[in-house]
Amino acid sequence: MLGGTAVESYLNARKLTESRQLVEHTHQVLETLSQILNGMNNAERGRRGYLLLKDDRELETLRLGAQTMTRAVIDLRQLTHDNPTQQRRLDELEPLIDQRLALLQQFVDLKQQINANQNSRVAILKQTISLQQEIEARLQTMEAEERLLLQKRSDATDASAQQAILIASIGYVLSFCLLVGVFFVLQKQIRSRQQAEVALQQANDKLETKVQERTAELSQVNALLRGELIERKQAERALAESEKQIRLITDALPVLISYVDSERRYRFSNRAYEQWFGYSRAEINGQHISQILGESAYQAIAPYADIVLAGQDVTYERLLPYKDGGARWINAIYLPDFGEQGIVRGYFALISDITDRKQAEQALQQMNEALETKVQERTVALKHLNDDLMRSNQELEQFAYIASHDLQEPLRAITGYTQLLVQDYHDRLDESAQEYADYIVDGAKRMQQLIQDLLLYSRVGTRELIFAPTDCNTILSQVLHTLQAAIAESNAVITHDPLP
Repeated sequence: MLGGTAVESYLNARKLTESRQLVEHTHQVLETLSQILNGMNNAERGRRGYLLLKDDRELETLRLGAQTMTRAVIDLRQLTHDNPTQQRRLDELEPLIDQRLALLQQFVDLKQQINANQNSRVAILKQTISLQQEIEARLQTMEAEERLLLQKRSDATDASAQQAILIASIGYVLSFCLLVGVFFVLQKQIRSRQQAEVALQQANDKLETKVQERTAELSQVNALLRGELIERKQAERALAESEKQIRLITDALPVLISYVDSERRYRFSNRAYEQWFGYSRAEINGQHISQILGESAYQAIAPYADIVLAGQDVTYERLLPYKDGGARWINAIYLPDFGEQGIVRGYFALISDITDRKQAEQALQQMNEALETKVQERTVALKHLNDDLMRSNQELEQFAYIASHDLQEPLRAITGYTQLLVQDYHDRLDESAQEYADYIVDGAKRMQQLIQDLLLYSRVGTRELIFAPTDCNTILSQVLHTLQAAIAESNAVITHDPLP
């Protein structure tokens, strides 16, 4: 049972390691999926930046985003080689990514052409948006699959850890119960032997008394003597049978069991001694402990032998270097054997090999220390990221405030001078000119409002949010009014259902 428990503990430790590796592998797949999405967003940001600013540096952002997507797809294929479902989805996803990157490049090429067709750019843009939505949907499907695997593998890891702890606990309980059982069996057999010796002694005393008292009754004494001789042989046979049973029990146990006298010489040893040290029992019995274990091992256990020979129970665990060059972790129990006058005559020793358990504990300790180190490293990294993000938000808010202030100054000038123009030259301006002036003033005011809204939006992340009901129909009307020039240029028709 103990051997089976040790094997099962080892298998559970391996299973726990494999489960943790699978969990880490799933995290890598999720991170790679995130890299694909980030690369796609960076490429799109580069396209938009080039569209608005016509700065060639934005093309470098687009190119880096495309490279990130390509590398991430290669990594993802390697990471999911053992998952046919994800491989099939990746086969469907790669052509979409290639097509989207090609459309981004076409859009940039058209943008660089002076006489490029506006309708072609709009068509490519719509197709790019459609492809991006489809790619994001497929990435979300793959991410959902991996998160489901992550949950299952995490649950499996927890179950393996709990099972390993349970099996180890059962092994310890079994070891303790077996050792306690052996101890009580030995004590019982020893008491039986002592009682038998006392009974024989009493029988001899009675026999001697009867011989002296009943010399005259010789025939009766002879009959009685024969009967008592028969009883004596039966007691001897019972004693021999008890010794045989004790030997069978101790030889069957996978622990060292011995009886050591006060001179620290072996008087009894079970078969495990022959297996551990390569000596026969005949060679072991009568030998000093140091001659069997070796001087290094004896010096290590000598203090414990001193304690038990002083009359105290001893239990200890330690690593012993044996004379054959090997070393073993042992669990030892020493129990003193007191004589009739309370003097310790030597002691019982029960010793088990716990090397596998100690190695498993050390491996588990190393794993826990490595995990703690990773947690600390990631905590420090997250703190640095949070500090950088806070600093970036503060700089962005300051920039937005300064930019909004500087941008509003020319708008105020446009509004003021346009109003002065209308007032001073009212008689010289026809109805169309006054209408155009109104458009200029209205546009400048809307631009000021947009700048103020942009400043307010930049502060959303650093201010307490106050939620309130909002009419989406009003917002849509404002947006359509703001974009009326672009809508007219594109000949677009905007329709909508009633909004909440």
